Amino acid sequence: MGATLNGTGLTMLDALELARQSDLAAEDPVVIHALEVAIDNIWSKIEASPRTYLMHPDEFGVFNYFQTRFKDNEIAQAAVKRYWDAHGPLQASTS
Repeated sequence: MGATLNGTGLTMLDALELARQSDLAAEDPVVIHALEVAIDNIWSKIEASPRTYLMHPDEFGVFNYFQTRFKDNEIAQAAVKRYWDAHGPLQASTS
């Protein structure tokens, strides 16, 4: 998850952290591009396996950042449910 995204010099997590911490950074074209590359990659994985793909927690962070984009999409809602079923609070407390 630490690889830089398409020559932006940012990792997915770097871009997400910047966007969350600063409205100015969230409007930066480099940050936007990095997040768009990340969400496109994540969405491609979900579409390739719509009933089974389980997002990694880092992927879920990016997906959650874009939650309004997918709010009416049943495949996205199912992917979020799978994530919480696998990584929800009960799972975290038993690890």
